[in-house]
Amino acid sequence: MYLKKLSNNQEGMCKVHSLNLKDLLNKKKIKTYLINSLDLGASYEHHFLLALGSNDKYYIIDLTYSQFDSTNKILINKKLSDFPSAILCNTDFGKEIYQSLIKKGYCITTLEGVILYLNSLDIKEKYSLAQIFVNSNKKQAM
Repeated sequence: MYLKKLSNNQEGMCKVHSLNLKDLLNKKKIKTYLINSLDLGASYEHHFLLALGSNDKYYIIDLTYSQFDSTNKILINKKLSDFPSAILCNTDFGKEIYQSLIKKGYCITTLEGVILYLNSLDIKEKYSLAQIFVNSNKKQAM
């Protein structure tokens, strides 16, 4: 329902949409983690949600990932070697994640898929998901 209200241009709106969707999901008792790419060592700020699913599945919720597609755009940061979408699409599995994020705004994936997604955001540090979730909880508690 939330996705239907969005306009086509979502560039720079990641924090707003992530916070709004997090609030809606929390009201439905769905636990999500708001992640800021800067907290993970990226050279630019991008907000998205992660959620735990069942059977070792994870939800990446990124309503604004389309801003990382290279079509008619310039790199958001000169420190990046390539567009995040191009990096994600280097593998068939990454292409599946990309297509789901672009078409649906989220994807259901495995730990490997979460790592591919994080790598596409040029996150240099290697964190365990437990560390990411704990860090997210600490920031949200402040």
